[in-house]
Amino acid sequence: MNIFKVGIVGGGAMGGGIAALIARQGLPVVVKEATPELADKARLGIYGRFEKWYQRNKIDEHRLEQLKSYVEVTANSADLAGVDLLIEAIVEKLELKLAVFREFDAILRPEVIMASNTSTLPITQLAAATNRPDRVIGTHFFNPPTTMQLVEVVPGEKTSAETLAAIEDFLVSTCKKQLIRAKDQPGFLVNCLLLPYLNEGVLGIEASRVSIEDIDRQAREFGWPMGPFTLLDAVGIDVAYFAGQVIVEAYPERIVIPTVYKKLLDLSRIGEKTGAGFRVMHGEWPDIENLLEEWYPNRGVTLATEEIFERMMAGFLNEAVGALEHRVASKEHIELGCQLGIGCPKNGPLHIVDEMGAAKLLATLEKWAVKEPRFAPYQLLRDMAAKNERFFTDW
Repeated sequence: MNIFKVGIVGGGAMGGGIAALIARQGLPVVVKEATPELADKARLGIYGRFEKWYQRNKIDEHRLEQLKSYVEVTANSADLAGVDLLIEAIVEKLELKLAVFREFDAILRPEVIMASNTSTLPITQLAAATNRPDRVIGTHFFNPPTTMQLVEVVPGEKTSAETLAAIEDFLVSTCKKQLIRAKDQPGFLVNCLLLPYLNEGVLGIEASRVSIEDIDRQAREFGWPMGPFTLLDAVGIDVAYFAGQVIVEAYPERIVIPTVYKKLLDLSRIGEKTGAGFRVMHGEWPDIENLLEEWYPNRGVTLATEEIFERMMAGFLNEAVGALEHRVASKEHIELGCQLGIGCPKNGPLHIVDEMGAAKLLATLEKWAVKEPRFAPYQLLRDMAAKNERFFTDW
């Protein structure tokens, strides 16, 4: 299963980034967009990445033209018929992704692997739309794909060992990525841990008149590379909203989606992509504090900044323990995924639990769970606390 020519469906931020990554390795890549107009936009976006590398003296003019020559962008699905690997990277909507898998299953050679860059949707469900479920797999790249080291690999129920081996070899040997394997469940590993962390920060500003900057600062002082609101602006508030819908449907007792996501989405105020979000604001946009006051006039001072951050971390750490309890990933991959995927400090969430002690985290969760069941501790944490055990004796 040699992979040389790669097809990508979707030329937006993720698809374009994956295309640039693969072209940088010297492989031809064909990017498919829905219309000629979108294809032109995607081409400009991918070439723009190469131009930035040239302007920053990372590549010379010859290399710039070489990279451009590796990339073809089209609106014609038939132009992908000769690829050895297809990566779907369209918007996070199940019906649209299923349509892509049905269409290209009929176009591609039977041996071609079909991968999805989905961050939340079950791979087994996508595979069922094809006649090659053994050759369907999840490859969740992190944004931007050209610089982020991590890929979350998610085999479906019928993904063959041969497909898994071929994809992992391609990602490691060709794309120079570090991999974690995650169980095929809604949200996989990293998003199931990250979303509760982000959501608790946003729920805090819906409930209390606290400073967005203060919460971000608290996170940075703990060791996170950026605060939750800066991160939401970077990844896209729309991404958090749509990913949250998938995860809350699967685990309604574990997660609450802030209502402000949809309010900001309706205003097209989704972060860096549109020029305004929580922290980002370029041009004529209403001040975020004024919007919060308008939307949540009954906010009080029920939660201090420190309490909001405590809830953010408690939910995050609890879900890491839950991921291990439910065998979503190994403890080593939980740590690696959180370090490389979201910049988790202190070697990862399970190390943080070890540092603070399972009993202390258990007490914190039980305190908040009295009124809000989503903080209910996982049984594994209870067992660890009762036995005074650690997840790691060394790294």
